[in-house]
Amino acid sequence: MDRKIEKSMEALIAEVTEYARKELSAARFRHSEGVAEEAARIGAAEGLSVDKCRLAGMLHDIAREYSDERYAELWKRAGIAGKYGQDPFDHVLRHGKAAALIASAKFRIKDTDVLDAVMWHTTGRAGLTKLGQVLFVADYTEPGRTGDHFDRVRTVLARFGLMAAVAEECRLTILYRASKHLIPAEEQTTFAAPADINVYTVETLNWALGELARERGQRG
Repeated sequence: MDRKIEKSMEALIAEVTEYARKELSAARFRHSEGVAEEAARIGAAEGLSVDKCRLAGMLHDIAREYSDERYAELWKRAGIAGKYGQDPFDHVLRHGKAAALIASAKFRIKDTDVLDAVMWHTTGRAGLTKLGQVLFVADYTEPGRTGDHFDRVRTVLARFGLMAAVAEECRLTILYRASKHLIPAEEQTTFAAPADINVYTVETLNWALGELARERGQRG
């Protein structure tokens, strides 16, 4: 990471934390702190740099509460344009992409592992790096998240490991999105399938299941 040549990781994390404190609501900032600490905890168990995991956690939602106008200005400065003037990114993806851009431009972070993890923390993607997996799961299992589905992923993480937790998080997200828009057939005038099941989450699930099957095969 280029920035660590100029400043210590501790100073960089403090700078990002202060930016997040100013940009986010109190609740969103608490969530970010929780994700940073949860990422550090999971990352330590996976043999990763605790500071790097904590940095990714503090970065992941820094653009979460940007207005449409601020997103548009960010895309313009980055030379990114959508068709017909529309936002170039899915609403689910855009705050991760924006956070990665801010990390690179404002904080001069060039570590692709950190930037990729931040960009894909919401949906995941096939081939997530280990840090990406850590942040993806930490965003779901940080202590502020309450509910049976969050507890289930925590249990899977503790019993079966990180890749299994990635798969379970994807599965539960897909089920939730599908049930959220489920309309009884007799009430439909035209067929309408759920529109916001993100393809990247489906791809992440299939990839994670494939990795788990490969690991089982290697163990014999």
